[in-house]
Amino acid sequence: MTRLANDAPHSEGVAPLRVLVIEDDSIDFRLVGRRLAAALPDSPAPKWARSLAEGAQCLAEEEFDLLLLDMGLPDGRGIGNVETIMPAARNTPIIVLTRLDDEEVAAEAVRLGAQDYLIKGEYDLRTFVRSIRFSCERHAMQRRLAAALQRENEVKDQFLAHVSHELRTPLTAVMQFTTILEDGIAGELTAKQRGYLGTVRRNAEQLHGMIDTLMDVTRAEAGTLACQFERIDPATPVLAAVEAAAAEADAAGVRLEAVVAPELPDIIADRARLQQVVGNLLGNALKFTPSGGHIEVRVLVDADRPGEVCFQVRDTGCGMPEDACSQVFDRMYQCAQGSRTSRKGLGLGLYIAREILGAHGGDIWVESSVGSGSVFSFTVPAYSLARLVKQVAWVDGAAQPDVAVVAVEIRAASTAARARGVADVIPEVTRVLQGCILASSDVLVPLRRSGGDREWVVVLARASQDGAVAIERRVSAELGRSVVLVKQGFATAVRSLTFEVTGSCDGLAADIEDAIAEISSEPDGHESRLVLLVDDDTDLREAVAVRLRARDLRVCFAADRGSALAAARRMVPDVVLLDLGLPSGGGLQVLQELKSCPATAGVPVVVLSGRDPETHLAEVLEAGAEAFLQKPPDEGELLEVLAAVL
Repeated sequence: MTRLANDAPHSEGVAPLRVLVIEDDSIDFRLVGRRLAAALPDSPAPKWARSLAEGAQCLAEEEFDLLLLDMGLPDGRGIGNVETIMPAARNTPIIVLTRLDDEEVAAEAVRLGAQDYLIKGEYDLRTFVRSIRFSCERHAMQRRLAAALQRENEVKDQFLAHVSHELRTPLTAVMQFTTILEDGIAGELTAKQRGYLGTVRRNAEQLHGMIDTLMDVTRAEAGTLACQFERIDPATPVLAAVEAAAAEADAAGVRLEAVVAPELPDIIADRARLQQVVGNLLGNALKFTPSGGHIEVRVLVDADRPGEVCFQVRDTGCGMPEDACSQVFDRMYQCAQGSRTSRKGLGLGLYIAREILGAHGGDIWVESSVGSGSVFSFTVPAYSLARLVKQVAWVDGAAQPDVAVVAVEIRAASTAARARGVADVIPEVTRVLQGCILASSDVLVPLRRSGGDREWVVVLARASQDGAVAIERRVSAELGRSVVLVKQGFATAVRSLTFEVTGSCDGLAADIEDAIAEISSEPDGHESRLVLLVDDDTDLREAVAVRLRARDLRVCFAADRGSALAAARRMVPDVVLLDLGLPSGGGLQVLQELKSCPATAGVPVVVLSGRDPETHLAEVLEAGAEAFLQKPPDEGELLEVLAAVL
């Protein structure tokens, strides 16, 4: 039996503690209990759990100030016990009890989350008290540091959001006036002047890209990097990215080509996000490939990776050392060796690419060596309806009671609509539905119906029957307000059902087919002319007004809440362009007041703001806005949305 040292003084500085001991040996538990009684005379008796499972249950039911964890238990042995119990004991300091005098074990225990370790039978009371005190203090300090880090991250996110908003407003004015000059609205330009304007535009677009990159990093770190998944041809984002990079490649004297394998399976992906990934990889390849070099983008199916589509960006650039290959996807990492340009960038593109592909269930890696170029490869899972259903229906290996299926059919309901094409409206439907689904695990599945010019989008949602009805109701309401669908004459059908979860998902397609019903909708042909532009930035108002007046639209202005509401009620415009950041009351309040007033409730409102749409989109749509455009809008995007609502 281990002798207990004289002890009263050693317990000074340790407050009463609630202690849980996970130990299967009753003798060892009694010994620990005696030591605790001596070390913590004012503390209640420790609670005893004989296994990891029992200990986790105790931690779920009660709060403890300290956990003493044995390394040899009926349902777990060794250092893995720390890893197993950590999720339940995240807020409780852990001291590991072991019979092994092994520094590597101690270091591994601390790495996994324990605060200290003690060797059974070889520690005296003084050591025990010191270990308890230091473990509690260290754990408390770690929690304080974590809380401080969280506060700092929140401040950083707020700062980035504010900076993004403040930069986007003047940038919008710069880009709008650049377009006005390029289009000749302000008069004819010389060739030299057009060249200068091209430089202005390129640098403004580069700044725009940097702002978007910073916001993407913030979203990635917060776990809110949104993706709008749909069923797509994997070649589509690749060809778009190659086309966008073609001019830069030509200017650099680099041959750029895309090679797409035949009969590729579709994928479920965010089209824009995948184009962003390929664009980031092409941007890096162009930066490190000299004139006369070659960049090839390939899309293929790799026999060694079944069920996936593989994408590759190969270059004949300078390559990179082996240590850089392991770091190149880290945030802020830059490999400047061999760059043909002095422009270094932010060192965030590959980090964002990795985060985007992680959200897709894909992977990304690089193969390179100095002097032999680089091959960046990434994969995205091939489309599989059964896999998508399982993604929603199975949680931690357990099947959910049911899966709600909401089917939305889109078909051309007029000659004009048929001329436009059903496929053109799919992105709009997807955006509307993305705001209707309830959880990140819910997925959108655009499907083509055999025969006829029609498609449908399916929402697979982890929801009960009542939840399915709620989703259907919200989808119906949002699609009913969708300007593209209603004004362009597309019919929709929304129905819900509960799909019984079984081991097989083969019957889902037939269930979806049975759930579809048609609802007709005709365009109303309404012509609108007056635009109320509400923004406190004078330069931006003038730039946007010039663009709109060039399209034979009348424009009136308001700079704050009061003048906006007064102008809207007096003139009843055909559409309101509204900034969210207004003096004397925010734009959201203006939107809510416009929608609550009978005279202006029917006036469509398009939000044009520098704020993050992923943060504010749901809020403004819920308040009644028709669309949210982020400053600066893509060229033509503003006019396209206005054409849809007018």
